[in-house]
Amino acid sequence: MLGYCTNVHSGDTFSDVLATIKNIYKPICNEGKHNACVGLWLSNTASIETNSAQLKDTLEACNVRVSTMNGFPYSNFHSKVVQHNVYTPNWADPKRFEYTKRLATIFSDITNDTDVGISTLPLGWESDSFTNQDAAVFLQGCVRFLFELEQQTGVCVHIDIETEPGCRLQRAEDLA
Repeated sequence: MLGYCTNVHSGDTFSDVLATIKNIYKPICNEGKHNACVGLWLSNTASIETNSAQLKDTLEACNVRVSTMNGFPYSNFHSKVVQHNVYTPNWADPKRFEYTKRLATIFSDITNDTDVGISTLPLGWESDSFTNQDAAVFLQGCVRFLFELEQQTGVCVHIDIETEPGCRLQRAEDLA
């Protein structure tokens, strides 16, 4: 299922996210005549501030369905200089782990689906000083967390790694 990703709109706070849903997506849905699928991006700040019940109510009121979550950009994706900053924190940093766990919990709270995905960065920028083994520790911890979350909620949340040039995982073959 394709969805229009909300990271094309500035939205570093939870109130910004709600405003985007109400002011951009609700009109697209033609006041309830059509449903819209979105890829929801919550920055780290917005993920900390998120009230899942309020988000779910807003999405339902605006006929918006979250088909995926974008967990790639951690912070303001609309800064003047994004470049390599979009790859931080990398998967060897506990901040990425905690952020992804928050997104998974929020997604399980707001979805009616039983199988959903969160896209994430391909470990980090290739030349950054971390080992793939360091990243693997946090990814394995995330898998354990997601398994427990599924046992509690019935929602299978998976991590979808986006391969990118210049990163540790650049091609699909790098995932094997």
